[in-house]
Amino acid sequence: MLFATPQILANTGPLGEELGWRGYALPRLLERQNALSAGLLLGLVWTVWHVPAFFISGVMGQSLQGFGWWALDTLALSLVMTWLFLRANGNVVVAGMIPHFVINGMGAVGAWLSRPPEAAGLAILAMFLVVLDRRRFFRRPGQATKDDLNG
Repeated sequence: MLFATPQILANTGPLGEELGWRGYALPRLLERQNALSAGLLLGLVWTVWHVPAFFISGVMGQSLQGFGWWALDTLALSLVMTWLFLRANGNVVVAGMIPHFVINGMGAVGAWLSRPPEAAGLAILAMFLVVLDRRRFFRRPGQATKDDLNG
């Protein structure tokens, strides 16, 4: 449904960002650290990347007051997207662009506001995925890309 709305044309950020985050950075991080560390580090960098947008009127869908909940959302989403990346054989569209468009689209229509319920729900989902697929998340550096991305 999101792809049938003007949001897909108005919000092109995920296209460029995800080529960098999941297309370039994540595979290189996975060569050096386990998926949990890589996902959290990428989430932290992704959070810092967006800090200036909180100071530009109309860019972020919420005020600086909600930054803590938004940061938790971003870290949790980074872990979910890391899991998708590993499960989708490194497919940046599936693991990065689609989830990024969805979360941005939900925010644009007011369905996702990075409040405590949303942030807690996404964090619980991320923790569930880490526990459920701990073999992938805690594997030695380099092994995630070699084993998981090749089947």
